[in-house]
This record gives sequence, structure tokens and C-alpha cells, in this order.
Amino acid sequence: MVRRIISAILLLTIVGLAVIGTSANTDIRGDFVTHYGVAGTRIDSCNTCHNVIPYLNSYGTDLRNDPAFDRNNATQALINIEERDSDGDTFSNIDEIRGLTFPGNESDFPVTETPVETPVETPVETPVETPVETPVETPVETPVETPVETPVETPVETPVETPVETPVETPVETPVETPVETPTPTPVMSFELIPDTTTELKGMPININIRVLSDSELETDYNRTANITITANNTDAVTYPQTADFTDGMASIEINSDVAQYVTVTATDEDISGSTTVVFADRVFNLSKGWNLISIPNFADTGEVDQVLQLVEHNGVVGYDPATKLFSTPTELMPLYGYWVNVTADNQSLGFIASTNITTVPPSRDLYEGWNLIGISASRDDPISMNVSELLMDLKFGADPTLWLYTSLVSYDNNSVPITYVAGRDLTDSTSLMQGRGYWLFIKSIPITDKNNVPWSGRQW
Repeated sequence: MVRRIISAILLLTIVGLAVIGTSANTDIRGDFVTHYGVAGTRIDSCNTCHNVIPYLNSYGTDLRNDPAFDRNNATQALINIEERDSDGDTFSNIDEIRGLTFPGNESDFPVTETPVETPVETPVETPVETPVETPVETPVETPVETPVETPVETPVETPVETPVETPVETPVETPVETPVETPTPTPVMSFELIPDTTTELKGMPININIRVLSDSELETDYNRTANITITANNTDAVTYPQTADFTDGMASIEINSDVAQYVTVTATDEDISGSTTVVFADRVFNLSKGWNLISIPNFADTGEVDQVLQLVEHNGVVGYDPATKLFSTPTELMPLYGYWVNVTADNQSLGFIASTNITTVPPSRDLYEGWNLIGISASRDDPISMNVSELLMDLKFGADPTLWLYTSLVSYDNNSVPITYVAGRDLTDSTSLMQGRGYWLFIKSIPITDKNNVPWSGRQW
């Protein structure tokens, strides 16, 4: 009994440290990426400080142990350890970062190239010719004797003058330039559609306010009627007005859909137009600004990240592979998996639309020994809050917690402070887990098998 208590205390300590590390590493990674300008590169990764989550590698340990280390701003600590060789591969940390290699992995280091010497050409001097002056001879004048002639008188004729006509100049007219008038630019008119919310449950109305803009300013002289049209997979399920009447440049309409789908609303009046897209969903999950640990309750239509999160303002999605113990950026969201999403604005919501193509096959996945990032699977009739007894029954072999394959669970339901639940103590059959949330679940060593994973099934939608 004493041994079990000691083991439980050690496990709680390890989980607490792992959770704290997971929460803090988000800001530290952001400081690292911003300071070194490596966003989107191979070292824009949790593996820079961790070889295996949640344990620090040699670089992460040097960073944490630096006297200037601050979880809210790690920039000075990053600078302080730049000249160290944390992983002992003869390359300093800063040289590894510049080479986009991991400074905490001794088998990953920059590849050095042998420089090729470029031959230096010796300039050839072109001789300058010195001009030779040619002497100029000064001629000597020989005097010529002028003979003296006897003059003969020639009668002088009086010349007759021929009158010379003075030309008359034709004046040249100077052309007068006609000034070119610069046309006054015509204001650009547009409609701005602003929904009260972009995400709502199917069957619930969404109010949309419409403004007329002239070069981004409200056009208060607009008092006309605009046409309203929609685009959707099932337009028959959408109710909306055909027109919108404007007063002082403003109007308001209401739209609804009986089925879960995206709806694009467009307002037009001659050459003035504008549109917006809203979603009517099977489930709506509210998100907070910052990192959110999320999941989807079943197969989505479609599950592509860009589609599921198209109306959520965010700048990153991160998943976790328990088989390799590495984080990665997913292209598709799947049920039973958890994902970190960094939301960049307030008042954001995720609208889940269930797939209508898969109706008989429940979702399933493998859970591995160690930490797994999981999601909550649900059917269309399940409540938002569900008990552990319904969700983890595949992982229990009797009422004794020592026979359960899971030992602890970490929740981020309040998006800031993690809560750790221990199996048999506060992680019981009645513990509630929420649809739309993600959780960390620890699987212990699997007995009576040589496998390191166990299958886990969800619920049919």
C-alpha cells in the first residue's frame, strides 16, 4: 500500500511538471521564433527544447537554468546561452539556430562547406606613351620687289543701282495650350454586411446589419432598396428576405437555416455589392483568445482544417502523435483526437457540421503508452457534458482503478490553468468531460501483451 502511495505521488509530480511545461512552452516558443525569425522553419517546433514531451533536452535545460530565464519573456535568456554548445556537437547554439538545426540534438548540426578560392587576377599595366613634340619651323619671309607701273587712266562709269526688295516677315502665331482638366475620382460604393455572430445552431436566426460605404465612410444619403441573394448547399432550407430597405445608409435583415450548412449572403444594387458568410451548425463551441485545446465530436463535413476553422480567426493548429511523441501541423481534424488552436481575436466560435456520409461506423483510434492528446466523441443526441464511464469504458477492466489502463487526465477546460485528475481519486465514472474540448490522457504499461498501444472507439453520430 505504501509503495502505491509513493508511486502516485511521483506520478502527480511528473504530470504537474509536464503540464506546467506544456503551458509555459507556448510563450517561450513564441519568444524563440520572434527573436530569431524562424517562423515556419524546421526549428519552429517544440522539439527545439524537448526531445520527448514533456522532458527538456540539453538546450531546454540550459535555457531554463539561465539566471535571466523568465517564462513570460525568455528573450534575454535565449541571448545569454547563444555561445554555448548545449548538445556538445562542437557547434554553438547560435550557429545551430542560424543553420536551422536543433541546438539540443547532438546528431543534428550545420553542414560546413569547404570554401572555393577565387583566383585574383593581377592587373596588366598598359604603358602610357609620352608624345614626342615635333618642332614647328618658322618660315623666313623673302622680300618681293614691287614694280612701279605707269598708271593708265580708265574712264569711270556711273553704276546704275538695282533696287533691292526688303522681304516682308510673316508673323508666326504661338499656339495657346488648352489646360487639361483632371477628372474628379468617382467614390467607390460598397455594402458592408456585419452579422451579430458568424456561428449559430441550425434553426436559430442570425441578424445581419448592412451599411453602405463610400470610400470606407458611411453614405448617409443612401435611402434605397437592395436585393438580397444567398448561396448554400441547400437553399430551400434557408429563410431570408428578398430585399433590404435602407434608411440613412443602414439596413438590417434576419437569416435562418433548418439544416447545418454554410450560407453566403449577398446584397446588390446596380454596381454596389457586398457579402458575408455565416454557418448554421450541429454544435457550436465557444473559443477564447489564445491557445485552446479543442476536439470535434464526430466525423465532420468536411474535416479539412481550413474548412472547419474558416470562420475562426487563428494563426496556428498543432496536433500530437503519441507513437513518435512529436507535435505537428495537421491538415484534417479527426474525432477522438485533441488539437491546440491559437485564436487571435475575441468572441470566436467553432461551428461543427457532422458528416452525412458516415452513419453506421463510429470513430476509432489507438492509444499509446504515455501521454495521448484525446478528444470527446459523441452522438447527435448526447449532452454537451458527458461522464467518463461512457467515454473510457474500453479502457477499464473492473471497478478497481489499478486494473484501468489510464492513470491520469489533464484538463484545460478553463483555457488557462490545467487541472490534473488521478484515476480512482478524482477521475471517476462520474467525472464530466465536455464535447468540443481536448484532454491529455496517460496510458500506463499495457499488461499481458507485447504491444505498446490499445484500440479505443468512440460513439456513432
